[in-house]
Formats: sequence, C-alpha cells, structure tokens
Amino acid sequence: MIAPLLLVLFFSGCVQAQMLPHLDEALTLRSFSAQKDEQHQYVRDADARFDQLLAAVRSGGLQKYKTYGDIVHVFGPPVLIEDIVIDGLPSTYCLYRHAIASKAKQKVYLYFDNKGLLVKWEQI
Repeated sequence: MIAPLLLVLFFSGCVQAQMLPHLDEALTLRSFSAQKDEQHQYVRDADARFDQLLAAVRSGGLQKYKTYGDIVHVFGPPVLIEDIVIDGLPSTYCLYRHAIASKAKQKVYLYFDNKGLLVKWEQI
C-alpha cells in the first residue's frame, strides 16, 4: 500500500531526493503511532472489564462465577497473581485494578483455593 503511494509521489515531483534517505525513519514513526493506538485500545478494554468486575462485586453478581477460568473468561486476566497460604492451605489471590496504576484508586482481590475455585473477594 505504501509502495504505490511512494511511486506516485516520486514521479509527481512531490518527494525530493533528499527525503528518500529518511524513509525508514518516517515508516518507523508511523509504526509507533499505530502501536500507540493499539495500546490506548488495550487500556480502554482493560478498564471496561475492570469496571464490569467492580459492578459485579458491588451487586453481588460475582457469586455466579465459581472458578478462576470463569473469572478470566469474563473479566480478563488479573494484573497480579500470587500464591499464598490461607488457613494452612495453598491458595492464590488475584489483583484486579484499572490498567494504569495512577488511575487505580479501587482494587479487587479475588481468592481461589488450590482447585481454582473462588473462595472470597474483597474490594479496596
């Protein structure tokens, strides 16, 4: 797609010979711009999933999600997963928050037993 445009610009006289050596840099900058758009979309999606999880916690609707797999399927992967021991039993807790740490005023911790079943949760 870029090649035909470059040919048109080159043959029309719009591109000077001095600019061609900088073509790689220009294409790199364009690539960075596209990646920034993807990053912004990722953050928007992650924040929307967290808001959905927060709403489920507040409404009591989180009880219908019984396993780690159920939670991840609906709300996406957690920001942090940590193995812990609760009452002498191996367990795992998962931290969910907004994607950008500076926006993360609220957090949700989900606790799973060693079989991956949701045991409890807390909102901070």
